[in-house]
Amino acid sequence: MVNLHADELPADERAAIDRVLEYDVIGESYQAWYADSVKDTYRFSATAADRAEYLRVWLRQMFRYPLDYLDAAISLNGMLFDLQENRPMYVGLTDNALSSRVNPYSFNDMTLYNRTETSPLNAAQRALTQWYFSFDRLPLIGCFASMGFCMDLLLMMLYLCVINRRKKALWALIPSIVTAVGCLFVPVVYLRYALPFIGSLPLWFAAFDAEGSRPLPAETGMRS
Repeated sequence: MVNLHADELPADERAAIDRVLEYDVIGESYQAWYADSVKDTYRFSATAADRAEYLRVWLRQMFRYPLDYLDAAISLNGMLFDLQENRPMYVGLTDNALSSRVNPYSFNDMTLYNRTETSPLNAAQRALTQWYFSFDRLPLIGCFASMGFCMDLLLMMLYLCVINRRKKALWALIPSIVTAVGCLFVPVVYLRYALPFIGSLPLWFAAFDAEGSRPLPAETGMRS
């Protein structure tokens, strides 16, 4: 809203935002796919009253600019359903050279293993790590490293359970559905947030199959 409607925002709303977030910074730091840059401007001096007023302003602006809010939500969460975005993790294999895509203390940082006792395992560790980061390129099975593939598969399983009246199988899907909905509200769409429902994927098929097939009800007017 700061980028799109700065000239329209009332002074009291700008002040309410600035008591919680750095108003003059969030417009420049905002990126459609990365909400952390705005979250990082949070003022720890904000009181409970300040946060409550900020939420009221947020709701007023949502009803005032609903399409802009919808556009922001789609831009942030599009990767969660995108079949073309397929990578096992948000960091890459590194030879101890840090970059914008590598966390300095991620598990694949080889400096963590350069000790005398573990040095014989370095080659095996590197091979396993390289295999992990190549998982998405495996035929067929590599699709299961894709958030979009697993999210779309979850929606398909939910649909199949409903139309086939396998209500008991839906109970097995509930934790995954809750996790998937929670992913819609994370500041950045990372695979780590989706791992709980991705890891539950075999359970969906097991629950669907365990209840057994049920024929769809005959259409009205059809003769046996």
